[in-house]
Amino acid sequence: MFDIISLIKTAGYFGVSAIVFAESGLLVGFFLPGDSLLFTAGVLASAGFLNIWILVPLVFVSAVLGDNVGYFFGKKAGEKLFQKEDSFFFKRSNVEKAARFFEKHGKRSIILARFVPVVRTFVPILAGVGHMEYRRFYLSNLIGGFLWACGLPILGYFLGKTIPDIDKYLLPIIGVIILVSVFPVFKMWLSGLAKKNVGKEGVIKILKEGGIGVLPTDTIYGLVGKALSEETVKRMYEVRKRNPEKPFIVLIGSIADLGLFGISENNEEIKLAKNSWPGKVSIILSCNNPKFEYLHRGTKTLAFRLPDYPELLEILKETGPLVAPSANHEGGLPATTIKEAKKYFENEIDFYEDGGTMESEPSTLLKITGGEIIIIREGAKF
Repeated sequence: MFDIISLIKTAGYFGVSAIVFAESGLLVGFFLPGDSLLFTAGVLASAGFLNIWILVPLVFVSAVLGDNVGYFFGKKAGEKLFQKEDSFFFKRSNVEKAARFFEKHGKRSIILARFVPVVRTFVPILAGVGHMEYRRFYLSNLIGGFLWACGLPILGYFLGKTIPDIDKYLLPIIGVIILVSVFPVFKMWLSGLAKKNVGKEGVIKILKEGGIGVLPTDTIYGLVGKALSEETVKRMYEVRKRNPEKPFIVLIGSIADLGLFGISENNEEIKLAKNSWPGKVSIILSCNNPKFEYLHRGTKTLAFRLPDYPELLEILKETGPLVAPSANHEGGLPATTIKEAKKYFENEIDFYEDGGTMESEPSTLLKITGGEIIIIREGAKF
């Protein structure tokens, strides 16, 4: 606490403004004490060490400029962040936390992030990476900057003028501010931890909400997510490090589910497919609807499987079709245990459902052309 007071007294207006600017938009500023710094500066202003009418405009302008720098950095070169190696000043986990925050709160995140340490540094950059409309970003930036950069020092100034000898209570007050600031980060950290063995109802709930996780299937462990959610499928490609040109296999709960992809049950391919389903067979079918390009990746075909696994069928009937590649990174060996799956995905996914050791082979992959069945990949016996 005395360090912050000494810092403010030594650095003055310029130092406080520089810290606010760095924490708002520079990668190296994520660890700086913005909330406690601004509040303490306000308290010191009430004691005459600073002029509140000079302090507030300066920190407001610094906060707004900092966010602008972060936004344009993200727009120009921010995508390289996702390939950048961890260092003392940069942690990919910080970017991922901010990305989840930005995705959850959308435009409001620019305002809300002001009050969340670490996140407030990275959210403007992610807004630039995502090419958020600048006019909307700037308006949110002004509102957030005003509430944070003006609100905290004014609160400190008001309390300093109202409470006699507030310096006696400064330490516990700042302690409360720090706890309140850190709580959202701690909450995000907890929510980011993948849950193990959530049960069938838990799995269904998470998948319906667009989450992804590892499940035992009728063959091997699969990384699963809603097939009819483009955002979920996009996340699956990123988490699994999948070649973007290769489609995922889609699990269905019944033949009728094919209609969701514009595939008629009455065509010849389906009549032949029925002979192999349910079972450990994935069958490539035509799917040239441009609506599903995010799934077929330009191939105009999709591989479907109706699994012979009652527990999984019950889940599929509730969630709808699921994309379900094997639980591993591209090029790696399929996980045979949850422990192996965790080595691949850690807390990047939302749940792990343990089914013991699974050492089966992936499904056999078939293609039906002109009434002829062609084996593309030999796998589990069916």
